[in-house]
Amino acid sequence: MNTVDCKFCDIFDRQQTSGKMEHYYDKILWQNDHWFVVPANGAFVENYLLIISKRHMNAAAYSTSKEMHSLHYAIRTCKSVLNTYETLATHNLPRCRPIVFEHGSTDDRSIAVPQSIHHAHIHVLPAYNTNQILGGDNYQNELSMEPISTYPEFFEKAKGKPYIFYIDQQGQMQLKILDPNEPVRSQEMRIRLARAMVPANNFNWREELHENNIQKTMVNLKSLFRDLPNLRQNARLKHIYYARAMDGLCPNQVADDYSHVAEELAKHGMTLCNSIADKEHTLVPSRPQDFTARTFQENKRLASFIVNENSKNILKSDALLTNMTRPNHPYVGCIAEIIDAHRQGTFTVTACGPNYDYYTNNFYMVHHNDAMVHTVPQAIDILVKENDRGLN
Repeated sequence: MNTVDCKFCDIFDRQQTSGKMEHYYDKILWQNDHWFVVPANGAFVENYLLIISKRHMNAAAYSTSKEMHSLHYAIRTCKSVLNTYETLATHNLPRCRPIVFEHGSTDDRSIAVPQSIHHAHIHVLPAYNTNQILGGDNYQNELSMEPISTYPEFFEKAKGKPYIFYIDQQGQMQLKILDPNEPVRSQEMRIRLARAMVPANNFNWREELHENNIQKTMVNLKSLFRDLPNLRQNARLKHIYYARAMDGLCPNQVADDYSHVAEELAKHGMTLCNSIADKEHTLVPSRPQDFTARTFQENKRLASFIVNENSKNILKSDALLTNMTRPNHPYVGCIAEIIDAHRQGTFTVTACGPNYDYYTNNFYMVHHNDAMVHTVPQAIDILVKENDRGLN
């Protein structure tokens, strides 16, 4: 990518180079050769996804033949994951089928288009009550769209023009070439969908992230993307969250341990998505050992802040590496992080130290871990072998 001042280029480049991401919700859930999938900002419903091109281009209609076929596969993959989640979810939920749309822009920036970011990105989301979204409303006239049959037809008709591309719940592709003399609203389809699906005027992602729905999307779908058959290479364990006890230890000792683990992971192309600096930041304005001087409600607010920040870092991760090698330590926080990671669908491995026999016979620990070993080097070796398995 490497395109200056492009939000989507930056998301991909950060995770391919430094392994860092600016926000936990920039986490890449899945990718193929030409496209990657992230949770959508402004998710007015759960499980709202964006498919974004790795190459910087204004719209999907500028795709090469290989990118076109790759996009078709990415859309099918996202719809399959959403349908799988729907099948696994509570049975009394109303049935939904995913819909797909894109606001396509043109190289000519003088033409008004509904696309907010001029980089190809396709919206995929579970939809309810959408039969009337193309009809007229109090703010805009009816959207008259042309049915199309194939992706090549879409690319041929739309390239170089502003457009709205839409795949309805029955899988019918539709296209509207926009008239520069009759511009539509920014985020046109999001406006229509938000009004059809949720009783609130909260479509604008720049004003409302809907962070709670973003977190639910990552919890709901991360493991489903990870476990897709024959796609292990796309689910490599690259971003690792390192959990360990800090209480009762010298800060320098803990910092040295984080640095050592980060160095060992880097030898195998993995990176920590949290650090001792992150841990120190979450302890503002007080440290957990000072809880006794505070009221329960003050402690609860501080504890909630710390736990939520750690949970966001776990959401960034592909795997949780937990160091529980100190003998006779309660490890309440680490066990909570293991449970949180497992609930999110994150691969978990724990170094148990002298407590190995006890932990491996505890059904809660066994249930919430993918692997349990004696030492941290053995745990890192498990992560390396898991990645090697993904290449075969």
